[in-house]
Amino acid sequence: MKNPIWLLSGFLGGENHWGDFSETLAQHIGVRPEIFNWFNVVEGAKSLAEAGRFLAQRAYAEGTRPVLIGYSMGGRLALQAAIEAPSAFSGIVALSAHTGFAEDGKREARKIEDTAWAKLLREDPAMFWQKWNQRGSLHNTTNPTPPDFSQKESWAHALVNMGTGAQDYFPPLLLNKILPPLMAIAGARDEKFVHNLKEYPKTVQTHVIEDAGHRLPLEAPTELARLLAPFIRQTQDIL
Repeated sequence: MKNPIWLLSGFLGGENHWGDFSETLAQHIGVRPEIFNWFNVVEGAKSLAEAGRFLAQRAYAEGTRPVLIGYSMGGRLALQAAIEAPSAFSGIVALSAHTGFAEDGKREARKIEDTAWAKLLREDPAMFWQKWNQRGSLHNTTNPTPPDFSQKESWAHALVNMGTGAQDYFPPLLLNKILPPLMAIAGARDEKFVHNLKEYPKTVQTHVIEDAGHRLPLEAPTELARLLAPFIRQTQDIL
């Protein structure tokens, strides 16, 4: 493998979002991916676009073109990073990652919702965690171990400034011909995100994994690794 593979966790996540997936993927491609601590790299970013540029700067500084495999917020960050700096990355995989809202009304409503969640996170992390896991996409999914809330202020900032309500609508931005290979994946039980896959342009490979919900790395590590292995090999061959 010529370039590293960075796993970008979702909101409030770290290793707890990946389970056995890292080891499983390594068995398929012969290289162990890195659970990349993107949150510390982009901490303080005032937008998802700025966070994407921070991530690209890190890749440039290391002199590599990593494959980004991002889950949820990490998937949105991976897509945004590719939009901001296409030459910094050799491939992008977005797992259970929202494309954003085309309608201003829906975007504004989500901003209000994200702000309310951030307030609850600051005031009562335990209650936040309980209610967060009862949301539609996360209800009846495999829950990770509870996060470390010592950085709750920074995470709340990220939710307001990098949440779905604050991001651009991705589909028209993903039509740039110089973007690296792109793939988006959802679990079949995660109906909202399966529907959301239809919004991606045809330049993005899309897949649905059966018998899985929103938290794909925890719920379907083997099937996910099998699906990603040829895509990752392709990103290396075309360099």
